Amino acid sequence: MSGCLCIAQKIHELRGDKALLFRELERDLAANQRNLWQIVAQADGLQSSAKSLSTAHHFANVMFNVMRGGIFMDQYWITKEDFKEYVSAHNPALLQKNSDFFASLPAKIQLFDLISRAETTGSVDLIRLSSAYLPLTSAAGMAIPAARGIAL
Repeated sequence: MSGCLCIAQKIHELRGDKALLFRELERDLAANQRNLWQIVAQADGLQSSAKSLSTAHHFANVMFNVMRGGIFMDQYWITKEDFKEYVSAHNPALLQKNSDFFASLPAKIQLFDLISRAETTGSVDLIRLSSAYLPLTSAAGMAIPAARGIAL
């Protein structure tokens, strides 16, 4: 269905049955609340305290931190291709210089394992870039390339 047709159909539905509209709105709000809780939970933002104000403050604080900086994708798992893209942007010569290192990486690796492997090479540039790499994603699920580490 084309975008214009979907919009026209939705406008027609919104002008129709008010009870249906309120049910759909409630369903959508509940789904968005579940999604928000899931995102905040991935950043360790859910806590339970005897002080409900402290619990609410922690949730809000983590939520705004996530909105500003994102969350770690897939619990610190990264793809070899994404890391190679990052290295290519910051030090393209390093890819060729350490081609054996990159060839030996699995398709998916934990960030901490990547750093450990980089340390065994003795390459200060590879260690630095591995340590600076942050596989962040926005709350909307889009990668944040600029936040993937700062090449020092």
